[in-house]
Amino acid sequence: MLCPPIGFLRGLLLCLIGQSMAGGFPLPARADIDAWYEVTSATGAGTGVASVEQGAAGQRLTIRVEDTSEPIRVTVQAHVLAPEQDAFFAYAIDLFTTDSENVAANWLEFTTPATLDYVGALGAGPGRVIENATQLTLSGEYVGKVILFEFELEITPPVESDILLYSGIGGSAWATWDNLPAIVRFADADPLLGDFTGEAYESNTPSIVITRGEGSEPVDCNGNETPDDQEIKGNPGLDCNGNGAIDSCEITQNAALDCNGNNVLDTCEIAADASLDCNTSGVLDSCEIAESDALDCNGNSILDSCEIVANPMLDCNANDALDACEIASGSAADCNGNNVPDSCDIMGGASADANANGTPDECEPAPPLPIPPTTDGGQAGDNEQSNGPRKLVDRACLRNVLRVIFGIPQEGGTTTPLAALTLYGLNFYGVPLAAVQAVWELVSLPVRTALFEITYAILDFWLP
Repeated sequence: MLCPPIGFLRGLLLCLIGQSMAGGFPLPARADIDAWYEVTSATGAGTGVASVEQGAAGQRLTIRVEDTSEPIRVTVQAHVLAPEQDAFFAYAIDLFTTDSENVAANWLEFTTPATLDYVGALGAGPGRVIENATQLTLSGEYVGKVILFEFELEITPPVESDILLYSGIGGSAWATWDNLPAIVRFADADPLLGDFTGEAYESNTPSIVITRGEGSEPVDCNGNETPDDQEIKGNPGLDCNGNGAIDSCEITQNAALDCNGNNVLDTCEIAADASLDCNTSGVLDSCEIAESDALDCNGNSILDSCEIVANPMLDCNANDALDACEIASGSAADCNGNNVPDSCDIMGGASADANANGTPDECEPAPPLPIPPTTDGGQAGDNEQSNGPRKLVDRACLRNVLRVIFGIPQEGGTTTPLAALTLYGLNFYGVPLAAVQAVWELVSLPVRTALFEITYAILDFWLP
């Protein structure tokens, strides 16, 4: 037979039913199906769940919660008891609350592989927290106790009155036997009839009850005989982070929540003024600096990392340290005193480094001047010792002056410089050269040379 083109799941189920009625599958009599919930997560002190009263087949689940300021998360499994004579099932479950706003379903997972799984929709109360969570199984796949799916309930304290959760049959409906709907029980004496109309059926009896644990007392963390929730309701400022606990009690229990000791939760200070946590670490900058002053090398009460982010030029070599602090500590050279590391001067082109030794050229000593050769073939000692500083008075020039004065010939010459000048002048005025030459010869050259050397030695010693 041909199946009608309607919604996939409903169409598939209707098609299967039609084939069953035509002889494709045997159809037994109507079945009674028990459905219930069980808690699988930890319970007891500190878990948020004081105790549970587990449901059995077709019975209610009761969850007794502790008084706490934190959300309570409970893992719950949905069970059914599949009859042996099943042909096929399409289990579709709703879970809803009529008036509670502090319960929600966070996630849902099918735990038993089947032909088709459909999570449906999850939400928070009031209304459906689980809608039309469906699993299709064919004949003979599962018999007896079956875990359909597992989900997490989140309960937001305080639980001042019971939270009632009701179950229902989703729009995808359930199976039929002999063309009769199954009878489904989620809680004692509250059966529902499954059908294929696509309508959702809701129970009138809660199948899960969430209540405050037996013997639990309202929380009074500061011992002032006023329940904390009432104090916070009267003065919301006592709970700046809105977690249901008085801030002063949180700080008393954990001093790290108020690192600067000003009786205000650090998280609230940061929320009010984000600049107090410039690196968004969740810790007040002042506390980070107090813990390690190396984080604020220049002592301006601002984390160095934040200064660099705001102005990258403060860290020209990009090594996550302020240049000024590197120069002050000596870990970076600044030979020219411009408050910029030499390496950055060279890298940026502000300073040359011809020999690539990492030191700006302007900070290195000038190379020595070349030594001029002496005109009389003397060594460097005439003007500069080979390993000594350069003389202020040029010694080669000094020797030439003394040569003129003492009439000592230049190397390779026959007359002295003064003699040459004098002869030239006298010749210009008609005086015979021979007469002038005779005058110079009155004092022998060796005598004049000796006087020349003695005079030079004395002047060389005294002159700079």
